[in-house]
Amino acid sequence: MDIEKRLEILERRSRLLAVAAGVLCIVLAAVVVSAFTALRNPTGILRAKGLVIEDTQGRPRILLGAPFPEVVERERTDARSTAMLFLDDHGHDRLTVGEGLPAKLQGKVAAVDQRIGASFGVIIHDLEGNERGGLSFLSNGRATMALDYPGRDAIGLSVDDRLNRAEFMLNYSPKLTGPGSSFEIYQQDEVTTFSINNREGDPALVRTFRFGVEQRQPATETR
Repeated sequence: MDIEKRLEILERRSRLLAVAAGVLCIVLAAVVVSAFTALRNPTGILRAKGLVIEDTQGRPRILLGAPFPEVVERERTDARSTAMLFLDDHGHDRLTVGEGLPAKLQGKVAAVDQRIGASFGVIIHDLEGNERGGLSFLSNGRATMALDYPGRDAIGLSVDDRLNRAEFMLNYSPKLTGPGSSFEIYQQDEVTTFSINNREGDPALVRTFRFGVEQRQPATETR
């Protein structure tokens, strides 16, 4: 075998040894880190103040913490909460799981929080980060589920522990009328009531039932 052939074989073996040595170093480093972590934290529980998950472009897409971390890429900067927050690639809030934030509606957050109580649940947001619905339990003892038009409620369900009341509400589109609801039905104790409302949200037709038996009363018809 000539010298050039032997050199080629030696170079190939040298490269293989270098790769093997690199892999062994990585494995050794992992073992050392794991051992050190186990010594520092024998319970195996990971503790952290916050977590930021980035996409392949380095943009933050999931924030988790108590409160979740602040990142400059997030479009909204007014508030943070104990939650997991999902962002789109433009930094808009898209999904909040955990403690609710003051509602952003039609691009604005009110100076004073309009919520009737602190809430924990799931909130969905549109392409601009505006709140468009969710499922939450509020600190005042009310469980709610809602889907929203831009800027206002569209469909709402609620169960109120203090009032012992369950309610369903359907609102007119904001393109058609004001903030009044078009249809409501609620059950409180032994009474069930439903009403169909006019464009101003005032009752046009009301029916009340006690244990399923209709309670006769004058109805106001509005045309």
